[in-house]
Amino acid sequence: METPTPGPPSREARGQSLEDVHRALEALLASTRGARLHRELAARAGGSLTRAESFLLGNIVAYGPLRLSALADLTGQDRSITSRQVDILIKADLVRRTPDPDDGRAHLLVPTDAGQQMSRNMRAVWSTWLQDSLGTWSDADLAQLAGLMLRLGRDLRGTREP
Repeated sequence: METPTPGPPSREARGQSLEDVHRALEALLASTRGARLHRELAARAGGSLTRAESFLLGNIVAYGPLRLSALADLTGQDRSITSRQVDILIKADLVRRTPDPDDGRAHLLVPTDAGQQMSRNMRAVWSTWLQDSLGTWSDADLAQLAGLMLRLGRDLRGTREP
C-alpha cells in the first residue's frame, strides 16, 4: 500500500504556523532587546552605549564608510533619529565624519580605532552570552538556526512593510 503524499497545508494550518512564527519572534525580541540586559552586556564590554547606539556602531564598522542616509536605510531607522545617535557616537570618539571623495558636499561615517575596539568588545561579550545561553545546542542546530534566521531576515527585508 502506498503512502499518500501530503498536499499543501490548509489555510488554517498555514495561518497557525504563521501565528507560531509571530509569537516566536516576539519571544526572541523580548529576550534580546531588554534594556537591562543590554546595559549589563555594554558594561562588560567597557562602555555605556545604548542598544541603538551599539547597533549603529556595529553597522558602521561592518559596512562603512557610509553616508548617514545609507546607514538609516540599512538599519531601517528614521534619518533624524539616526543623525542624533550618530552625533552621540561622534562625541564619544567612536565615529568620525570624513568628506565623501565622490561628492565633496557629503560626508561618510567611519569608525575610529576606539569605535572598532568597542564594536569588537561588544561582539565578544554578546558571543559569550550566546555561548552561555546556547551551550547545550549542537553545532548542527546552531548552523541550522543561523541559516534560517539569515533567510528570514532576507525574506522580511524583501517584503513591503505593512
